[in-house]
Amino acid sequence: MKLDKDSIGYLNLFEKVTHVSPKHCFVDKNDILIFIVPEGTAGKAIGKKATNVLHLSSLFKKRLRIIEYSADPCKFVQHCLAPLKADSVTQKDEKVVITCQLPQTKAKILGRDKANLKALQALVKPYFPAVDIVVE
Repeated sequence: MKLDKDSIGYLNLFEKVTHVSPKHCFVDKNDILIFIVPEGTAGKAIGKKATNVLHLSSLFKKRLRIIEYSADPCKFVQHCLAPLKADSVTQKDEKVVITCQLPQTKAKILGRDKANLKALQALVKPYFPAVDIVVE
């Protein structure tokens, strides 16, 4: 994963404000800054009453999203889906299967023309290149 000048600046300022060293940072297609933080540090990065997120959001003039990394692909996908709750996220061979009973939740995960699913796949791919995501 290559970093440009802007990403390095975002990472440095994020670390200075939150005292958490992020693994990666990028801007998604909706102009939302996404930070991947080490396991167990999401709460510290967000801050009490989301003070760090609000402060950084005003500094960057962008919406922020903080995702906690996990070495388990199923857990990482759950972290990426939050605040949406899938009924189950399981791994079968090289696929992570997301099961949803509620059609509204399934629709939000998929998105129009599967745009959200493609974005989720792009988010997971750098960390788990062999994993494909399927929604049932």
